[in-house]
Amino acid sequence: EAINPNIFIALNRRYYEATAAAQIQLEGLPGPRIININDQEDTVAAISSGRSALEVENWHYLNAIHIIDYALIFGRGDIIDLTQKRFDLGEDAFMQNAVIQFSSGDVAIYQCLWNRPAPWFVSISTESKRFILQPLEYCYTTTLNNRIPTQAIELDKDKDFKPGLYNMIKFFLNHKKDSSKLVSVKTYNQLISLINKIYPD
Repeated sequence: EAINPNIFIALNRRYYEATAAAQIQLEGLPGPRIININDQEDTVAAISSGRSALEVENWHYLNAIHIIDYALIFGRGDIIDLTQKRFDLGEDAFMQNAVIQFSSGDVAIYQCLWNRPAPWFVSISTESKRFILQPLEYCYTTTLNNRIPTQAIELDKDKDFKPGLYNMIKFFLNHKKDSSKLVSVKTYNQLISLINKIYPD
């Protein structure tokens, strides 16, 4: 990063309109955030599709990275503690859990089912409102008084382009004026460090 600060990492889910809507509407809401991240990975299918042994061995970096990134997207402050546990479920299936604590008081709870069916989703709970990204391309909210999910944003560019791609390219083309919305090598290394702690073996 010190050698070339103009290197950026393409983590496209950061640029989903749904992600941005949640970030904007979360601003100013009091209290700690409880961030639930539900992941699902299928290395059996990856092998069947022709992926190499090296790719499959590092699948948590190739694919799960995009879901784990939500912990850094919505968690505020530094990571001060992390506990993780793996539960073997027979054959090639297992569940990987992690609880990530931030200096702000935010807590991210990550759960991934490997080689079992499960949905991808993220939810962020505050004192007054809960945000739900399920599917990840859409953002819904609920409150204590209204438990029926309400769509938080009408999609614009993400309807016409691969979700996140339009905004990611727009920010990249403007990076010489403002690179704050892009993922630096430093942030990427923080994400890799987080993955290493969630998947230590």
